[in-house]
Amino acid sequence: LKGRYGIPVSTEFEDEVNTMCNFSEAILEQGREEEREKIIRKMVSLGYPVEEITQIYERELVEKVLAERKEKE
Repeated sequence: LKGRYGIPVSTEFEDEVNTMCNFSEAILEQGREEEREKIIRKMVSLGYPVEEITQIYERELVEKVLAERKEKE
């Protein structure tokens, strides 16, 4: 803000802004992860082979979704 608009800011303020940005990034990533899991569940329900799904998504994530699905059965 100081460089762009001439508004002085404290180090504490800069730290708080960085923290807020980190929170928003974490929230975005959580949303992306939930959407990937939703798509994997849909692919499994449509009968896609697990090996095909793991070519698109990380094996660990696919295994996590499959394990959660088994727990619910």
